[in-house]
Amino acid sequence: PRRDGSSKPASDASEKRWWREPLVIGLGAYTFFAIAVKTTLEFEYNFVVSDATKTPEDMVRVTGYLYAAAGGAASLLNAGGTRRLLRRFGLGAAASSYPCGVALLLAVVAARGASVESMAAVRAFDLAARWSFNNTFKSVVWIAVDVPVARAARPYVESLTKKAAAALAALALGAATYRGASVRSLSLGAGVACAALLAVGIYLRNLYLDAMRDRVARRSVCYQPLELEDLWDAADEDGPPRADDASAAANAAGDGRERLAEVVEARFRRGGRGAKLYLLREIGGGGAVLRCDEVRRLFGDFDRWDGAVRVAGLRDVLANVEAGDDAAAPRGGAAAAKW
Repeated sequence: PRRDGSSKPASDASEKRWWREPLVIGLGAYTFFAIAVKTTLEFEYNFVVSDATKTPEDMVRVTGYLYAAAGGAASLLNAGGTRRLLRRFGLGAAASSYPCGVALLLAVVAARGASVESMAAVRAFDLAARWSFNNTFKSVVWIAVDVPVARAARPYVESLTKKAAAALAALALGAATYRGASVRSLSLGAGVACAALLAVGIYLRNLYLDAMRDRVARRSVCYQPLELEDLWDAADEDGPPRADDASAAANAAGDGRERLAEVVEARFRRGGRGAKLYLLREIGGGGAVLRCDEVRRLFGDFDRWDGAVRVAGLRDVLANVEAGDDAAAPRGGAAAAKW
């Protein structure tokens, strides 16, 4: 229970600042431009087909065939094509396939003129690619977003952003057609949106790779801590390490320990309840080496922690502190044994 008596757990601080995350901002921009392209293509298709067909029934029939073909193509792509594309060409191909394909087809439409066949081909590719490559790309990028941030941001990105983009695109298309814009002009606008979508997709791909590399680095540091004692116990065929080698290795180990402390603190502040409970258990058991001053800094936000996290901090960490640990630790030097 919280201090006010309610049973709802306090929200993590990262959930309140999800709009500052670069990956979330990029995903929102990517969703916005994708919906803008989709709305423009749908408008062009309806404009051309309604003018070419004689009755509304004919238009509905053509659109039904279109959705059937696009759904079948998307199902085949999702069954294996998207996976093979990612394995062979990487995330960049998934990010660029949709905007580049749409831009190429729109260029053909602008050069040869819009017809029912050409707009149906553009619309079919739009549907099939969005339901396969585009959705897979976004799902993969969401993996790099921390779970508490994704939980708070995804409803806004996947719902609010889509509706806002569709509404703004519809207003822009209405104003353009009111001024007499042609299908070729609308195709040019959709091509500009495709270029913006491609740029955001490549940006997201780079952010995703950086985030995943950082996760791998954090895991390798956390689960393989450097031990200073191992430097003096190890001996190779040339005998024990020389003084300069041992000094360099000790400095490297010190840098590794400092990096480990930074990773533990950063992960603790950004992680959710489960991550905090795990790190507190590791700190109290000696798995994550922190000095007393670092633990004190970590506990600076104790009042903002969830109730279960506070209990774990008191039980797993503070209860294991021996009297005199602060005094026993050298100034800026070795870690206290219990930490």
